[in-house]
Amino acid sequence: MEKYLQNNTNVNENNLNIDVSSSEDENELFFIDTLEQKPQRIRVIVPRHPTLISSEINCENILPLSERQPRANITNQTCSTPKSFNEAMSSSNEEDWNTEIKKELMNMERLNISGLDYQRTFAPTGRLSSLHTLISFATIHKYEFHQMDVQSAFLNTPLQEEICLEIPQGILANKETQLFQLNKALYGIKQASLAWYKHLTKWLITLGFQYSINYPCVFWRKGKSPIWIYVHVDDLAIFESNLENRKQEIKKDSYMKDLGKAHLLLGIKINHLSDGFSLNQEH
Repeated sequence: MEKYLQNNTNVNENNLNIDVSSSEDENELFFIDTLEQKPQRIRVIVPRHPTLISSEINCENILPLSERQPRANITNQTCSTPKSFNEAMSSSNEEDWNTEIKKELMNMERLNISGLDYQRTFAPTGRLSSLHTLISFATIHKYEFHQMDVQSAFLNTPLQEEICLEIPQGILANKETQLFQLNKALYGIKQASLAWYKHLTKWLITLGFQYSINYPCVFWRKGKSPIWIYVHVDDLAIFESNLENRKQEIKKDSYMKDLGKAHLLLGIKINHLSDGFSLNQEH
């Protein structure tokens, strides 16, 4: 960048003061080069590489036929969706469309946005600082540190909302008049993570657990043998002096897999020592 300075002028550029002598002619200008030049940008183009997709299926995520729920087929009431407001008002379902339009406008006015209500789809996630605090607490009180994993957590979560899907290819059904209604959550829908958190929270409360408002992923239950649980989506870190009976109690509700002593959680490698734990991320 070029700058022109008149006489008796001080310039501060990159903490460098430049004093122009007053002995020169007042109309004479001085040319100052840029003190630092920006590095030249280099554009790197790499060749494309194919994405490999594995065809292996984990059989642990497939429920047996005896535990599956029957299909819930409902009639598709919107098989002939109008393309404009005038078309909706002139259809045989004028009253229904008018009611739904009013509801949508009320929701948009309440949220002050045009779109989905994302506040109701957000699910809290356990903080790393909470995990560190619980590990320190377990070290002081000589608690055991075990880990449990929920298999297909979202797929085993009941839904409160009514969500319908178009019938996929390969299923013999009238796709113009029939839809599939979800009995449980599905990976990819916006309500899945929040529905799972509500389901897990409800179950832990029935077992006598409490949770913190500021840290909603930390649960505890007091008594002769206090127990603490840290939740990160479908991973549970459990701290207690005698965990065998407690884990059997928690496993009754969900498809949980007991991983025993915690060795790897949130990318952190955990080593169990005689006087505590050591954490590292060398892997």
